[in-house]
Amino acid sequence: MKNNPIYISITDDHTLFRKGIISLLHAIDMNVSIVLESNNGNDYISKLPQLPILPQLAIMDMNMPGRNGYDTVTWLNANYPDIKVLIISMVDSEEEMLRMLKAGVKGYLSKDVEPNNLKEAINSILEKGFYYTDFITGKLLHGLQKNENPQQHLPITLTEKEKEMLLLFCTELSHKEMAAQLSISVKTVDHYRENLCKKLNAISRIGLVLYAMKHRMI
Repeated sequence: MKNNPIYISITDDHTLFRKGIISLLHAIDMNVSIVLESNNGNDYISKLPQLPILPQLAIMDMNMPGRNGYDTVTWLNANYPDIKVLIISMVDSEEEMLRMLKAGVKGYLSKDVEPNNLKEAINSILEKGFYYTDFITGKLLHGLQKNENPQQHLPITLTEKEKEMLLLFCTELSHKEMAAQLSISVKTVDHYRENLCKKLNAISRIGLVLYAMKHRMI
């Protein structure tokens, strides 16, 4: 007996890219049903309530004219929290990735995605609730998959200043803005980031955010 299809929506302002993703989904032999196509967030929001079946997963670009991906994800979280979002975009800065994470995006792939990565991302989001293996360490990902005691103590001792900096790295502030806020140099901010990444076995600000989330610091 055939499994029920995965209901998916696709939002991107480039028609060829949308069609390409649909072709890719069928090429990797996934049992999917595309229930909605839209060219930006406004188009998506206007069409979604009219659907007889809601998507389980929304594949979306971040940078679109009209309502962009960030605003659309925020709207989804408020109105349709069960719809999980996979971003396929050309986001290349840590600040944008942080913004995606804070918005509630469940996974991210670049637009040069390989077919197997797309299949893995969809399955991971639907089964585990997230897919961030493109830009976090395997150790952090493993930690997030565990239902650990939320009251656990931090396994690594951080100074008060390190905790302060860690929380700042969990914001959308750039290193320059952090430096101005703290009246220190950008080089000093970079130094704190490098030291925290080394101490917490993270490879980027995303890793620092996930460490803080895992240990209920944010």
